[in-house]
Amino acid sequence: MKKENKENKNAEILFKAMGDLEEDTYKSREGQIIDPTTKVKNKAFSWKKIAALAACLTLVVVSVRFLKDKLPGSDSRQELGPSEEITTDESCQFMQYEGPILPLIIGSTDQKEDIKADRKLTFDFFTTNAADQSPRTALLTDQYQIKNTGPAKKIKLFYPFVSSADDLASSYPKIDQDGKVLQAKLSYGKYTGDFVSTNNEIDPAETLNLKDYESWEAYQKTLNEESYLKDALSQAPDAEDIPVTVYSFTNSYCDESPEDENPTLVAGIEIDRDKSKVLSLGFDGFGKFDDGKEEFYQYSIPKEGENPYHKDNHYLIIQGQDTPKVKIEAQSTGGWDGYDGTSSKLRNNLKNAGADLEREEMSLDAALDLALPILYDNYKGNQESRQRDFASWKIENHNIPSYTLSYEEFKALYIKELFETGALSEKPMMRYEDGNIDLMDVTNTQRIIFAEFEIELGENQTSQITISSYKQGSYDYYGERNEQGVFGYDLLNKINSSIDLDKFETEIIDYDKLDMREGNFAFDLEKNIKSLSLSKDQDHYYMEVSGKR
Repeated sequence: MKKENKENKNAEILFKAMGDLEEDTYKSREGQIIDPTTKVKNKAFSWKKIAALAACLTLVVVSVRFLKDKLPGSDSRQELGPSEEITTDESCQFMQYEGPILPLIIGSTDQKEDIKADRKLTFDFFTTNAADQSPRTALLTDQYQIKNTGPAKKIKLFYPFVSSADDLASSYPKIDQDGKVLQAKLSYGKYTGDFVSTNNEIDPAETLNLKDYESWEAYQKTLNEESYLKDALSQAPDAEDIPVTVYSFTNSYCDESPEDENPTLVAGIEIDRDKSKVLSLGFDGFGKFDDGKEEFYQYSIPKEGENPYHKDNHYLIIQGQDTPKVKIEAQSTGGWDGYDGTSSKLRNNLKNAGADLEREEMSLDAALDLALPILYDNYKGNQESRQRDFASWKIENHNIPSYTLSYEEFKALYIKELFETGALSEKPMMRYEDGNIDLMDVTNTQRIIFAEFEIELGENQTSQITISSYKQGSYDYYGERNEQGVFGYDLLNKINSSIDLDKFETEIIDYDKLDMREGNFAFDLEKNIKSLSLSKDQDHYYMEVSGKR
């Protein structure tokens, strides 16, 4: 974006939403104050009802560590009772909607005629902490008795589920066929949400914020569009034949002084944005201060004894016409006061500071192999922490594994995002147009993930597929439902490509510790109605549950 009247347009949009926020609200992770005229953004999720703040607040997702406790005694069940037929859907929206449980998809519509199934879905609201009986997590057991009424065949199936790549530490499904574990291949759909303005509205001219899908209808519409699954199964664009120029900044140094608040290196380049695209990694800020071609990137110079986030590796990757020069300057503090006319004496006021600079020509694929391993190492470290958390609260001996992306999967996701919404796309989202790879939302955003597997069925053969996974309930950040510990679970029953059902049953295991608050499942825990037959023709079922009052 070009700067007008010495104000960055995108930063104006961001700062407009911040209002009277306190100074701490726009500090970086290192604790430095982020100049509100910069386009630097911390990774921020769009909070459903307070989206105007989402572009400037970092939502830190802190995993809740449960203490493992002994499961209560066996549950009390009844014979199947009829489900109430409700034609209207009055399900409430939650501020954090975790998405519906989704049906099994058959890979080829040509095979649907011969394939039928009986389905049984069990919600096990296990208790993992005696002091906290809120149903924030359910163990799902989704069983399909699949019947082949035609000749012998091999069938490709997809089990879709809503998750981020990060959350695969606890959301990864275990799939069995007749008691034998199947190895499923994962394919990753696009982000299930929209890029919106700071006013939480869809505006093609302002795509700074993220807004996750808030309704089951959005998921149904997405899955009914064949392009979503097709895109998930597609390969990432080939980056090996795309030439780029890479500038590497390493071994940063400065003469440390207590007077220097935050020693910062600034790299200046000249770029014609009509002829070039720029990616960066390891830079904390970006600035452009007039209508010319000059752009600036900055990062904090690590002090002695510090363990820098990127191991002091910083990259500018230029696709297209190269910059005629790279100018390195250093200043005693972060921000852009020395460059936008606010306080020119701060510009390049730090002497005996700099970095080793190297220029190389290579393919985009090779350049990403320089930059992405740094992010992948951080991802793996975070994933190991999530897995330890998962191990502390999951049911013992249930053998549902965690999942960590391979580097190849991780890289493919980044390449897809760079070409679909990032700086390498024809029309980048405002959120990513600076090209800062650090700030791309790749592993942390909700998407539909497809677990793909194949089974062989003989003529008139029946086989049982059992899918076990943990599901997080939807919730509110504040308000009455938050105070009362209410969580929501819902089920999308019908999509165009789902396997046809002859019978659908569901069951809830609550250990006599839950209250049913709202819903159209027609469970009645007080009357011990915990098993139901569901209508095959109803698109959606939902329930809101809480710990027993």
